[in-house]
Amino acid sequence: MKPVIICVDDENLILDSIKMVLKENFGDGYSIETAESGDDALELIEELIRDGIEIPILISDYVMPGIKGDEFLILAHSMIPETLKIMLTGQADLRGVENVINHATLYRFLSKPWTTEDFVLTIGEALKSFGQARQIRIQNRELEISENKYKELVENSFDIIFYLDREERIRTINQSINRILRYKPKSLIGKKFSELIYITDWMNEKIVQEKMLELIHNKEPVSFNCDMVTAAGEPKEMLIRLQYLPASEGLIIVGTASSIEDDLLIRLCEKETQVYKIENYMTQIDMVCKRISNAITKYGSPEDVFLIKLCIMELLVNAMEHGNLDISFDEKSEALDNNDYYKLLFKRQQNPNYKNKRITVEFSLDSEKVEIRISDEGKGFDHKKQMSKVDKEGVDLKLAHGRGIQMAKSFFHTFEYNDMGNSVYLIRNFNVELSG
Repeated sequence: MKPVIICVDDENLILDSIKMVLKENFGDGYSIETAESGDDALELIEELIRDGIEIPILISDYVMPGIKGDEFLILAHSMIPETLKIMLTGQADLRGVENVINHATLYRFLSKPWTTEDFVLTIGEALKSFGQARQIRIQNRELEISENKYKELVENSFDIIFYLDREERIRTINQSINRILRYKPKSLIGKKFSELIYITDWMNEKIVQEKMLELIHNKEPVSFNCDMVTAAGEPKEMLIRLQYLPASEGLIIVGTASSIEDDLLIRLCEKETQVYKIENYMTQIDMVCKRISNAITKYGSPEDVFLIKLCIMELLVNAMEHGNLDISFDEKSEALDNNDYYKLLFKRQQNPNYKNKRITVEFSLDSEKVEIRISDEGKGFDHKKQMSKVDKEGVDLKLAHGRGIQMAKSFFHTFEYNDMGNSVYLIRNFNVELSG
């Protein structure tokens, strides 16, 4: 059914004239209905509402028997608030017009007599305005439905979902943060995302800094494993994904954090041999360290697991920094002093001379021992000099760098470099005390 334009006037001559003009100019897209009084018009409106027919425009005379034009339009407005109301007036007082403006959002009033040109122009503009308003209402309803669905999806998600501003502060975060990490969402608004990272593990800080720099530089989504901290201060390993989204105030960061379940197959494995080829990223180093340490839990003591993970992490970082990326001890020291370490690391990672070099990790495990070989594609170093220094000075865990060799030599039963110094072979025998 076509939308309906309603005309109300007690003078048949005027009513017929209006109907003729409307049919001639708007009859292709609209039906024209008339009523001789406000009561008849209200019945017509009720009937059209029941039939689901749209009423874009309601035209009414002011002076009519029974209900006056202003009273009628106010009653009609309560039934069809979106309809645009036009009042025809030959003698309307200002109070009547003001009454309709205040209570029925009068679109326009036309003084008698009017010209056909003005009348057609007014109706045409009114139809255009109604169409625009209807489109806005439809879009708003669709947006509301979309937002409600989005909110439902976000709040019912098993993952932690959050938004960060340009300062990496949390703007919103869903209820899953309470279920997984035991924080109340409101308590985290305005806090830095880094406050949710388990900082006791120094690798976590490096991973987050590395990935944030990658996100800022490339504007491409990043994902990484990282320990987040629970409200009780305990680490919880999570898979974190970050990406940029456009917003009215510029780009914001939207992130998700998903729980990582233990690999149950590790518990069933009696022995294994693995070879990993990894790029020069902290995230990949961390993944390999966690994979190896998780496998060792089957045979090694908690102390074995902790120290093996710590040692191979240090040695892998050495292979990345000083091996594949050719960062000297002096360069690293200066960058650490200037708080520019992550910028230096990121720059080398993107450098064509270094970015395609890989670290190879060969790993073998059985009930008696774990064997690990770590090889990089760098130019090597004078390992004999460094090993001699360890023998003389012992282990100093306070060193910012160089401690990996110290710890590994003191913990592994076999600790051997190749002649070039870019490959180290390690053996840790379970339940065997170190000699000396």
